[in-house]
Amino acid sequence: IRFLNYEISERLKLSGQGSRHLKLESALNWVNEKKQELKQFREKELHEEIEKGVQEIIKNQPAASPNDVDNQVKALSDKLSSHLENVMTETEKGIRNLTGSFATGNIQLNNRNHEEKIIQLMILLQQVQAPPEVAKAEQLFKKFTASDIASILNLHFEAYRDNKINTLQRKVGDQQERIKANNPKVKKLNEALQEFFY
Repeated sequence: IRFLNYEISERLKLSGQGSRHLKLESALNWVNEKKQELKQFREKELHEEIEKGVQEIIKNQPAASPNDVDNQVKALSDKLSSHLENVMTETEKGIRNLTGSFATGNIQLNNRNHEEKIIQLMILLQQVQAPPEVAKAEQLFKKFTASDIASILNLHFEAYRDNKINTLQRKVGDQQERIKANNPKVKKLNEALQEFFY
């Protein structure tokens, strides 16, 4: 079903108007119905599994030792965690496929050693603010978060394309801690950026 979904979606983009386009649209509607049915089936299956697990815990509780109950709760919790991981993976794949259809950049670095420096540069750009004599504490960006930096890297830089957004956010956080404000190079770059914008 996933294969059909991607395949038909791509063919729809390439097809013009006419009977072929209508057939592809009908096929995509059918695939979407099947996806929905499968999702409902999985949800029902999970619901029944959770219900069964809870009933077993309750049924065994009077005779079972606290240790047994803990083990049963842990087993049920593991099943739920596994299901949630699957849901998250499917969601991320869906988002990746959706963003894959957007016009994104393909910026490539010549040297892999510069990957950390690019993140640091974006952090420094994020922090640019006007000198006190121009405007007190006015920043260049009204809103520019670590999440925004992670999204830019993921969508436009080839080196970060395989990274998840939350992984990139952690990398941004790590690089923020590594930037030494009193480092002469950092000071010089901060001053140059401030002078350029203000």
